Amino acid sequence: MENHDYCEMFGGSVRVKQYLGGYRFSIDSVLLAWWSRFALDDAVADVGTGCGVVSIILAAARGLSNVTAFELQPDLAALAGENVRANGLADRITVVEGDVRTLAGDYRGAFELAVCNPPFRELGSGRLSAGDQKAVARHELELALTELADVSKKLLRRDGRLCLIYPTRRTAGLFTILPAAGLKPARVRFVHPRAGEPANLVLFEARAGWDGEFVVEPPLFIYDGDKYTAEVAAMYDPPELDP
Repeated sequence: MENHDYCEMFGGSVRVKQYLGGYRFSIDSVLLAWWSRFALDDAVADVGTGCGVVSIILAAARGLSNVTAFELQPDLAALAGENVRANGLADRITVVEGDVRTLAGDYRGAFELAVCNPPFRELGSGRLSAGDQKAVARHELELALTELADVSKKLLRRDGRLCLIYPTRRTAGLFTILPAAGLKPARVRFVHPRAGEPANLVLFEARAGWDGEFVVEPPLFIYDGDKYTAEVAAMYDPPELDP
């Protein structure tokens, strides 16, 4: 019996392989990939790429040609590399296995943009087991927000940007920890399951050397009834990418 399955996107033109019993990407990664802003010639770092889905969307659907995907866990790094090659993106995405906290010095100032769907559960919240793929991806076992801020500041050029998605209950930390590392809040969009329901996620952009205005964008709603809103549905299947 296979220990993996596939998620298809963009009318079947992209297939992303995932482990059945390991960490699996969610809509968080899709939202982050579509919300991030960049120029097409920007160099982009995907910090904690997992199976590679954010990098693949950025390259396959949004036209980026220079993405470096960092992944600590060897099995996920191998899976990301497999997904990149299977989708014909090996000339656009480079998967780097290793701890980005130690690798950041080798890539100092190399990127205009860093994207991250970081571990968001504090240690002591929820059940976890040491060495478990899901635990490392979801809990701050290997990359706390303070470390992500420091790593991102090293990776980014002087006017670089960090885009991430985070739970709203921990939004306050974004306004204190990121500026302490020299990354000033620049843009935010709150994500609500449905209209009339509280936001549970926040899309957040911070910039190095930023002295402009802070922008709060209109809310993003995931569902209209039991179906995705038109905005979210188009992220999974934009008409121009249909085969």
